[in-house]
Amino acid sequence: MASYSIANVRKIVEDARTKYQEVQDVESLGAIFHMSGKALDPVVEVLKRLSPVDGDTLPIESDGSLEACGEKAQLCLKVFGAVAQKMSYKDAAQNKEEKVECLVIGMMSSLKDLIVREGYAEESTERDAKQLQAEIEKLKKAESSVPKGQQPQPCFTARDTAHQSNYVGDGPQYNNHGSGNQFAGNTFSGVVDFRRPSS
Repeated sequence: MASYSIANVRKIVEDARTKYQEVQDVESLGAIFHMSGKALDPVVEVLKRLSPVDGDTLPIESDGSLEACGEKAQLCLKVFGAVAQKMSYKDAAQNKEEKVECLVIGMMSSLKDLIVREGYAEESTERDAKQLQAEIEKLKKAESSVPKGQQPQPCFTARDTAHQSNYVGDGPQYNNHGSGNQFAGNTFSGVVDFRRPSS
């Protein structure tokens, strides 16, 4: 697991914001995508105000909040960066947890927890916590940035002769090892492609 400080989480969020700004005028990305990108501004500002205490030793529970914020920030940078490199957004967000609004909500929630758990009593940080909560509520009420049915489906590729066990969701998995019928009783509801992948 990566170790994060307030300073390097701030740098990651700033980098994610820079990547978002490269596509901020692309209307086809949708309102919630842009709402999430613009919500990085208050995250950066809160991290700036917390930076002077970065040298302090954080309690274990607060350090966990910072780790969670940092991990979401890294994913946010990855998604915004991929979109800035002309990848389609629905391909960049590999699952529902990687939708930008989910990542930004996660960052803000962890940052708010950090403020509360550290017990910052300054008026400015109390305002920060309220601002973050307001942004969280706004993003939660918005429609999904990836409409239902457009989320990428799991894709599995086997490039050698080893056994491959793919666990997706619940229900029968039918991960047979050895020879024989590998798809006993399965019904495929979508497109299935058994071609050998091109190298």
